[in-house]
Amino acid sequence: MSGDDTKGKQQPPTPESVVRRPVRMDLSSFVPKKPTPRNEIHDHRAVEAAREIGFVGRPEPTKVDGRMLRRKGKEQMNMRLLPHTQNEFKKIIAEFADADECVAALIRLYHGRR
Repeated sequence: MSGDDTKGKQQPPTPESVVRRPVRMDLSSFVPKKPTPRNEIHDHRAVEAAREIGFVGRPEPTKVDGRMLRRKGKEQMNMRLLPHTQNEFKKIIAEFADADECVAALIRLYHGRR
């Protein structure tokens, strides 16, 4: 024998050798659902009944311009600090209403020492 025992035996297919055929779907009879019609009279009555017992509708959404959310007259300041210095600074800032008030107080202290 030549040592070829696979001769005459069928090997299982490998993933590379398997050819998949596309699935055929018949969509010719597909009809999308129509939206259910709204009953304006019923909707109006429901809204009125809700108002009578204290429910109020949501206000109309307003467009918010991101530029209007920024604080006017203030600029951003970034600093690189050692972790210990940063922790101490955060503790000091926590005692003030905001960071701007804290930095203003630190500047006044600095000018008072000179």
